[in-house]
Amino acid sequence: MSTLEAGDLKSARTRLLVAPKLMRRLHRRLGTTGMAAAGFVLLVAIAAVLAPLVAPYRPNTEDFLAVNATPSGAHLLGTDELGRDMLSRLIWGARTSLLGPAIVVGVATGIAVPLAAISAWFGGTVDLVISRVLDLIFAFPGLLLAILVVALYGPGLLPCAIALAIAYMPLIARVVRSGLMRERNKAYVSALDVQGVSAFAACARHLVPNVSSIIWAQVTVSFGYALVDLAALSFLGLNIQPPTADWGVMVNNETALLDGHPLQVLYPCLVIVLCVTSIAYIGNRLAGDEQGARR
Repeated sequence: MSTLEAGDLKSARTRLLVAPKLMRRLHRRLGTTGMAAAGFVLLVAIAAVLAPLVAPYRPNTEDFLAVNATPSGAHLLGTDELGRDMLSRLIWGARTSLLGPAIVVGVATGIAVPLAAISAWFGGTVDLVISRVLDLIFAFPGLLLAILVVALYGPGLLPCAIALAIAYMPLIARVVRSGLMRERNKAYVSALDVQGVSAFAACARHLVPNVSSIIWAQVTVSFGYALVDLAALSFLGLNIQPPTADWGVMVNNETALLDGHPLQVLYPCLVIVLCVTSIAYIGNRLAGDEQGARR
């Protein structure tokens, strides 16, 4: 066996050993219910990414011979008032429904964590000023801010997502700052000061990684809240616009309710509830593990 083949074999063996360890570690942290919740969220995310491959039809393909059809072999979840396949619209709608919250938590966390680190590291006047600014933003309702942004820039996913990110940022920053303040007072931070480690290096390499569980807990919980808020904005006609497939748009279908087809509204509502519940449960498990570790 050549040296190259031996190296490939060793690398493959290492990967096979790491995967079960990672799964066991995740199971310890999330539990059986948490793993099921994570599996459901992962399944929805994969379906959203592979929508062109896994969806039976295009989201806006109309079949006027199967308007308001009940579930069947051709349409597993039936069709809507225009003959569009409900399952396909749910799968395609997952793209915008998950992309929006991802933008919200990504922007909010990207701003909140550096602000929290600066506040916790320097303290004093810097901490006071940042805290008061965060309190001011936190006092402004997120949905109201999104409505104001839509009034200025028009409806759309990006304006609503950025507005909600600004509204969510203070909460994430305050929680992360609390965890960083505890880390700041530990002995190893004083040792870093003695060694001449810069504030940026100390925060980036030590303090922030040590509160990663808190950050992930806030990210997951905020993701669920953002999903609901963006769906609500779509329901109000301020976010994604028809005929684009989106869970919030699908919920805003009063025609189906008036015509006696409640399943067309129930399907997207059920998916939203399951996603939010699963993500919130994962976040609560992560937060609970962090609290247990501090004890």
